[in-house]
Amino acid sequence: PSRGPEEMAPESPAPVLIRQNEGGEGPMEWTMLEFQGAIDTNAETLRGIELGDLDFVGKDKVRLRIGKQMLDGSVTSLKKPQAVLSKVASRDVIHDSTSYEVVGVIRRKMLFTTRPNPIIERKVDMRPGGENAGPNYKRSRS
Repeated sequence: PSRGPEEMAPESPAPVLIRQNEGGEGPMEWTMLEFQGAIDTNAETLRGIELGDLDFVGKDKVRLRIGKQMLDGSVTSLKKPQAVLSKVASRDVIHDSTSYEVVGVIRRKMLFTTRPNPIIERKVDMRPGGENAGPNYKRSRS
């Protein structure tokens, strides 16, 4: 049985792929995410896993938040486009052959080359009289 790009084992060094232009004619446009490290997960496959929140910070800059870590990256065009293939089962009993169907084309990649930055969240006390309550509240002294 063949495995699609979404089903790569977590320890695989292969990149993560994002589908775009759903419902269009011809092969879908995909974007590759390339990391300098591994993505650890307890799941058997990456299919259906939400990796994180991706934001475009500028024309060619992206930011990816995975849990409590932030990755900064850049968007670049590939020198040579790559095809995403799907193995097609042969229904011909006479000829035992393997064929592939082009399901996508990768022309861009998002490259994350630096270590993730930890996100430190500060607990905010918004109760009346609390430390971050604002100017309308006065702290009472006991």
